[in-house]
Formats: sequence, structure tokens, C-alpha cells
Amino acid sequence: MTRMHNRRTATEAAELIDEACRRSGLDDFGERDPAPALERFIDSVDQDARLADPFRTALFEQVVGYLVNRLEVEDWHKRCLDIGREQIRAPVFGVGLPRTASTLAVSLLAQDPATRSLRWWEAARPCPPPTAETQHDDPRIAEARAAYELQQQVIPELTAMVPIEPTGPMECNWVLAHQMTSMHYFVYVDAESYVRWVISDDCDMGPAYRHHRQVLQLLQWRCPPKRWNLKGPQHMFHLHALDSVYPDARFVVTHREPATVLVSLARLAETLHKVYGGGDRRRIGRFIVGLWEEGLRRLIAFRDENGNDERFFDIHFEPFMADRLGTMRAVYDWLGWEFTPAAEAGIRRWQERNPQQPNPYSAADYGLDADEIRERFSFYTTRFGVT
Repeated sequence: MTRMHNRRTATEAAELIDEACRRSGLDDFGERDPAPALERFIDSVDQDARLADPFRTALFEQVVGYLVNRLEVEDWHKRCLDIGREQIRAPVFGVGLPRTASTLAVSLLAQDPATRSLRWWEAARPCPPPTAETQHDDPRIAEARAAYELQQQVIPELTAMVPIEPTGPMECNWVLAHQMTSMHYFVYVDAESYVRWVISDDCDMGPAYRHHRQVLQLLQWRCPPKRWNLKGPQHMFHLHALDSVYPDARFVVTHREPATVLVSLARLAETLHKVYGGGDRRRIGRFIVGLWEEGLRRLIAFRDENGNDERFFDIHFEPFMADRLGTMRAVYDWLGWEFTPAAEAGIRRWQERNPQQPNPYSAADYGLDADEIRERFSFYTTRFGVT
């Protein structure tokens, strides 16, 4: 039975890869064969998520799109060698637990015209490389806006939960998905065994981060500025791989009381899982607690190595909410960036467009106990003074 299942999985993975090649007219995926990771993902979807056929088909359509992106990025690098000569200097990565105002932090930094972010429409389709002249009316913006409007129709509550815009910054997991090594997929389906593999030592993240750099090189090639502001909670699990590609990277870490965070994250995961038919909220809740405990332990271990702690700036949730501009000024001062009138004006405009909205939820809904979470995460709250 196992051999038969593996043969079927391998066949389906090959079909998805062939479809990406057919659509793009390309066949060079670069450094690593996508098949082994894709097979793991398919197995996890079938064993963990157990999606109905229409949802399964829609999910794999998304996978084909990411494979096409990867093929096109590789092709542009081969045809235009100048792209690979682009330097990515001292990028700033937002890390820390999800639901800690990390999206808010990266969004406010993105309002500075001197700063470059991975925008939604670029993350969805990096190729062809954007240009400075066409970046504000690129047809991909309309595509992203249409996707955003559809999202609002399907899951209207998401707008209040995650303040994102079609032209605003997107998480790096959309790029890591090109290599089939991204937690992005767990956002939509209960692919628990796949995520466990992604964060394990068996998954070499070096190729994924080298491809990530290729994407940044391509995006900044004809479309400055070149001062990168990036974000992705998944980076906590792979800081050594990230550091091997970006040794001068700096990190902004957002902090919030973990019981509140993890229940909020379980609520977000449940909401997004509705896109592909839903999932077991209690199973999701239990998995999320263990997953992000591991992420925080890895973050702390990395910070304790070789003077790395100096590369991190910590933002605490309550003071951030009370004084967003003051917090951003402090971040700029630490980074050595000038906090210009243009940056301040952009931040003020963004806040007017995105007022904070409450999102009620209960730990018990997800089989979680807030006091147990606080005890389990005391290693984190004590270290960083999180209350």
C-alpha cells in the first residue's frame, strides 16, 4: 500500500512539474529538483488535510504558479547576468511570533520612499522584473487588487485581522514557496507533517535562501531603492541558513504576550483554512503552540551565538500600539537611517487608512489553556520582559 501510494504521489508531483514547464516554456529549476519536496507536500495534504477534490485541485493550481515563478526567475538570471551582480546589502528582516504587530511594523517601514519592500503583486508574480517607470501602473497590481477583493468576499473578517494591501509588503514565505520549503501552505491547509519536515534538519534551506536572494536581485535590478525591508516569522526557524546568504542582515523582533498571540494565530489559521474547506480547530491550536515554541527557542539560541544579539532590535506590543511614530523613530535610529518628513508622512497616511480593529476569540475554542501557555513560554517572557 505504501509503495503504491508513493508511486501515485511521485506521478502527481511529476505532472504538476510538467504543467509548470508547459505553461512557462521553461525546464530549468536551478539548484534543486522540486520533486522530493513536492512529494512530501502532496503526502501531507492527503494524510493530514484530507481535502475534498475541488479544494485539492485549487491548492495544487497555486503550487503550479509558484513553480512557474521559480522557472521564470532562473531564466531571467540566465539571460541577464547583470541581475546576479546586484548587491543585497544589510537587509532588515522582521521576525518574531505572528500576531505580534509584525505586519504593522513592516508596513510602517514600507511607507518610506527610500525603503524597498517585497510588495504583494511582486511576491505573487516576480517576473518580468518591475521597472521604476512602470511600477505604479504595472498590470500585476490590478491582478493583486482583484485577488484582494475576492479575498474580502470569501473571508471578509480577514481584513480586520491582517492589515495588508495589494501594493503593500508581503511575507517572504511566498518566495520560499518557490522551493516548496515554505510554511505558506500551512496558512491554508493542515499540512502538519510537511511543516515538521520544513523546520527539520532534513530540509536544507540553503537553496531556498539563495533563491530568495535571486528574487531580491531581480526585483531591485531595474526598480530601486535597494534598502530592503522584509518580513517572515518562518525565518526564526532558519536563521543560520538566512545568515549564510545575508551575513550583514539585521532583525526587528516584535513581542507580545504569548497566550494572546497563539490564540489569535489559531483563530487566523482557522479563518484562512476556510479557503480550502476548513480544518480541526483544536488540532490546529495544539500544533501551533508546539511549532512556535520551537521557533522562539531557535531565535534565542541564534541570538546567544557569536555576538548576534547586537543585530536584533526588540519592539514590545503595548508601547508600540501607544506610540507608533515614536517606535519607528527608535527603529530608524538603531538602523542608522534618517527619519525623513516623507517617511513620517507616509506612516501617518497608512495609519489613517488602517485603523486598528478588535478581534474577539477564546483559548478554549482551540483546546488551549492560557495559563498553561504562559507557563510553557516562560523561557521567552522572562528573557525579553514580555507581559
